[in-house]
Amino acid sequence: MAAVLVVAVGAVAVLLLSSGSDGTRTTAAPVSSSSAPVSTTPAQPVNNTSTLRNGFIDPCLINASVIQTLGISPLADDPGQRAADGVKFACKGSDSKASNADVKFATFATSTAWETGAPVTVAGSTKWRSFTVPSTNKNLPDYCVTAYKSLANGVLYIGMQKVGERDCNRGAEIAAAITEYLPQ
Repeated sequence: MAAVLVVAVGAVAVLLLSSGSDGTRTTAAPVSSSSAPVSTTPAQPVNNTSTLRNGFIDPCLINASVIQTLGISPLADDPGQRAADGVKFACKGSDSKASNADVKFATFATSTAWETGAPVTVAGSTKWRSFTVPSTNKNLPDYCVTAYKSLANGVLYIGMQKVGERDCNRGAEIAAAITEYLPQ
C-alpha cells in the first residue's frame, strides 16, 4: 500500500511541476537547427484583385509608379476606346520609348483573338498572347496587341500602333512589369 502511495504522490508532483501557475501545460519552444535567415518579405498574392472594378480588370488602377518606370505617362481614361463593343474599362498613356505614341489599355468582357494569338513569354504567367489588330483609320499603321486573359475578369489588351521606332516586343516588356498586379 505504501508503494502505491509513493507512486501516486510522485505522479502528482510530476504533473504539478510540468504545469504553469494557471494549470496550463508549459513546454519549451523548439530549437531550430537551421542557420538559414528567415525571410520577412510577404509573399505576393496568388490572385491580386487590386486592379478589379465591378468584377473586371480596370487598367487605370495599375500601379502608377510601375507605368511611369516603363516610360509611359500616367494612364488616363480613354472614352473613345470605351465606346467599343465589349469594353468594360479603358485608359491610355503616351510612350516615351515610341515618340510619345499612345499605349491603349482596355479590358474586354471576352475575346476570340486571344485564343489564336501567339504565346508571349512572361515569367510566372502563361496568360499572355500577342496578335495584330488592323487600324480603323487606313492612313495609320496597325496595332500590336499584347493581351492577358484572366479566368473570370475579362481580357486586358495593351494596344500599340506600329509607329516610329516602336518594336512590338514592347508589349512583352509592359506585360512583364504589370503581371503581378493582375488577377488570375
